[in-house]
Amino acid sequence: MFNFLKDFLLDRSFQLNNFKFNCSGVLKHEHAITPPWVMELHSNTDLSQHIKSETMDYTFRNLTLSLLEDYQDYIKFYTDGSKTEAGVGASPYIGIPGNETADTYAKRAITSPEASLVQICSLGDIKGVLQSLTLQQWQHRWTSSLTKLNVIKPSINPWPTLTTKRRHEVIVNRLRIGHTWLTHNFLMRHEDPTQCTTCGEIITVEHVLLHCRKYADTKTSLNIPDHLYEILGPDLKNFNNTLMFLQQTKLYNLI
Repeated sequence: MFNFLKDFLLDRSFQLNNFKFNCSGVLKHEHAITPPWVMELHSNTDLSQHIKSETMDYTFRNLTLSLLEDYQDYIKFYTDGSKTEAGVGASPYIGIPGNETADTYAKRAITSPEASLVQICSLGDIKGVLQSLTLQQWQHRWTSSLTKLNVIKPSINPWPTLTTKRRHEVIVNRLRIGHTWLTHNFLMRHEDPTQCTTCGEIITVEHVLLHCRKYADTKTSLNIPDHLYEILGPDLKNFNNTLMFLQQTKLYNLI
């Protein structure tokens, strides 16, 4: 899969233009002229002294209105930072004129045919979009390729580690890629592929785990599935059963 991903990323066809994505609306990141450690920032945290679960709504509302009296010369911005299941604007802020006006216009904009869509997003937002599009392209390429690996692992999502024993991890990875001493030792001897003495077929991981008549009874007794994805996938029970199968058939040390 590493080589597949490397080729995928280096492929010239893998470019942003192929996503048909317009980057003109992405806000540019600009560094502040004044360093943040020399800025004089004022923050009023008086409301945080009141525990929300122990404070009545009207108390919060009256305290907010009282605070606003001290900031009459400031420009006020109302956001939807407080939300409830009923919609935007938590109940303590109901009755505050500016907040209710902001809520009213926000709700109108959702259904109004005259509302215009503003194609602006932050760099952080665009990173998530690009990541999603990249994964979609990667998954499409992986699904479209005809390899032994994507039969066993149809998804590009990572699989969990099933064991803390290195030997077991080595065995399952060798089975997944289809290269084991049992199936490929003929290469060291410069001979033809080894054939199964029972079935007359070339010995492969697929043959041993799925089709070989010699191990059919053991496979049935251990409830070994009939698909490589299930046998070699992320299911812990199937993983343990496969290890038991290899031990009972004396193939464990031949992987």
